[in-house]
Amino acid sequence: MEPWRDELYHHGIKNQQWGVRHGPPYPIKRDNHVTRIKAGTKINRITRYDESKAKGHAYVTYNKEDSERYKGFFAGSLNANPWKKKTKVYQVEMEAKKDLIGPDSETRRKLFKQMYEDDPEFRKQLGAYHKDNAFHTHAFLPKSFYEKKFSSLTQYQLDDIGYKTFISSLGGNEYIRSEYFKKLRKAGYDFVTDDLDQSKRFGNEPAILIDRKKSTNYVGQRELSKKEVKETWKKYGTRMG
Repeated sequence: MEPWRDELYHHGIKNQQWGVRHGPPYPIKRDNHVTRIKAGTKINRITRYDESKAKGHAYVTYNKEDSERYKGFFAGSLNANPWKKKTKVYQVEMEAKKDLIGPDSETRRKLFKQMYEDDPEFRKQLGAYHKDNAFHTHAFLPKSFYEKKFSSLTQYQLDDIGYKTFISSLGGNEYIRSEYFKKLRKAGYDFVTDDLDQSKRFGNEPAILIDRKKSTNYVGQRELSKKEVKETWKKYGTRMG
């Protein structure tokens, strides 16, 4: 979750050793290349706004530790706005209406590659986004250079810079996000893992709900005090250990 994003767009585990994978301590089940969030699971997000009537996609967390961590560092980043002395930050609570289904990592990458191969506009938008948002030594080159470059990525580049640009663009490119969500909905998915936040170790399994109205019931939201945010941030830090 980037500090400039005005909402929760949306590793290590204690005592974990190399080669030993510990299971997640929250209601999640994987089978047949899908991830499931059980019906009734409490889902949270951080925002500055009243979301009692909000619709569309939502960046969320659905396990306790992730929700606590985001309540600290992300809420803190919103509270740190120097131009707004009395910024209010809220934690929204929702509840899964049903078992929610999301694609596993392998399926997400396959879908990305399919979109890259089938959609020329997708490739063009990917290159334009990389030009506008990436911090690199050749940022002065014209946008057309990156659009051309991203039109013919090798398999290695596709798995590396291509996918990294893609998961970052979901928070800032409407075309890429909407086309991706269309394909996810068509495949029967309700949410997708937020690979960007996960890759930065901001949380175990941050997620993006594709349609919050269809997937969840709004329970309520409460304002977070600056003291609570500060203490939570201090306890959990910014990234997973």
